[in-house]
Amino acid sequence: MLKYIKNKFINNTIWLLADKCLKMILGFYVITQLSRSLGPENYGILSFSQSIISIFIAITSLGINFLVVEQLINSKNRDDTNIILGSIFIMRLFVGFICFFITIFLNLYFNNSESSEIIIILSIILLFEPLNIIDSFYQSKVKSKYIVICTNLKFIIGSAAKLYAISHNFSLRNIAIIFLFESILQYVLYLLLYKLHGFSFFSWKPSVAKIKKLLHRTWPLALVAIFTNMYNRVDQVMLNSLLDNYSVGIYSAANKINELFFFIPIVVSSSIFPLLVSKQNTSSYIPTLLKVYKINFLISLPVSILLFIFSEFLVLTIYGQQFNEAITILKCLAITIVIKSINLVFVKYLYIEGLEKKYLKMSIIGFLINIVLNFYLIREFGIIGAALATLSSLFITTFLFELFDSKLRKVYYLKIQWLLPINTNEKDE
Repeated sequence: MLKYIKNKFINNTIWLLADKCLKMILGFYVITQLSRSLGPENYGILSFSQSIISIFIAITSLGINFLVVEQLINSKNRDDTNIILGSIFIMRLFVGFICFFITIFLNLYFNNSESSEIIIILSIILLFEPLNIIDSFYQSKVKSKYIVICTNLKFIIGSAAKLYAISHNFSLRNIAIIFLFESILQYVLYLLLYKLHGFSFFSWKPSVAKIKKLLHRTWPLALVAIFTNMYNRVDQVMLNSLLDNYSVGIYSAANKINELFFFIPIVVSSSIFPLLVSKQNTSSYIPTLLKVYKINFLISLPVSILLFIFSEFLVLTIYGQQFNEAITILKCLAITIVIKSINLVFVKYLYIEGLEKKYLKMSIIGFLINIVLNFYLIREFGIIGAALATLSSLFITTFLFELFDSKLRKVYYLKIQWLLPINTNEKDE
């Protein structure tokens, strides 16, 4: 039985890795053509617009993806599962509509930005985002291969449409519409997949009692989602405010490559999350957590080193000489891969232990530090200042935050066990 469970998680991880590998390879080519076609200025407008929408997507998701998986894993039967799915879907749909109308209002009211039209087009995604709960459903069943098939099909069709648009010199507006179409296609495929396995979207049963119970736990998660996403996007927003769209384009180009190489730690931690949940109250919980820390570190370190070494080759090959300023930025961002990989596991631990308020506190501190550092370093050093601010704030929140919290100090020692010869007792309660 144990062997079956291990094989199940291994197969799930392999499917997720295959998904990311395909997207990385094909994504490289699409990014190359898109960025070269648009140039730093227009690419900056598109990237800035996507950053704004991603913040609202984070709000719409309520930051409860991990909680949804946990709830579904512990669901007692099909009816219980349908109540969970229906309740969370209604919550997200309500917030999605609010975010959509806020986005439209702000862009119509402040219609003085080159990005306004693109943001309005992409904001329609917010109305479909609640359907992403189907992804969480399959994660809880450790059957990510089905989601991989859907996302890859969407990705291939979307990539083909983008390449066609590029070859026919489509406007930035029309390219934004293709991005919108690609997102909607993903959720349509999710619904078809769900129906194919004998489930029905119309079987979801929202429960007022369940919604109230979820709201009690989700409000810190929602704030976490907002601050975490704003933390990840504040550099591009501030570059747009303090400098220009060209700077956003250069920074986004480097950040896009960095995100592509960050896929392995994300896949490993996401795939192992259901296993950690199932071992929460067992003696193997802490040892398993330690192993995940070590695995993520051992995977992310060589990735970070290789990305640092080959930064110049990657930037010039993918984007061309017009993006050469992105080389130094990518070198700086490459270092963040190791830190983010370690933090990724820690965040999973906080969710499992129900310590969302601790994560909220960490997110707010990180966000505020990042804003202050961005404001100073961008003015002082230009585009590279945004990368330095991200690296510095990430290091502070990852390696110093728990030292000032007695409840998290033991986990802090576990986190840095690969760095220092600290003997962490794996049988601690």
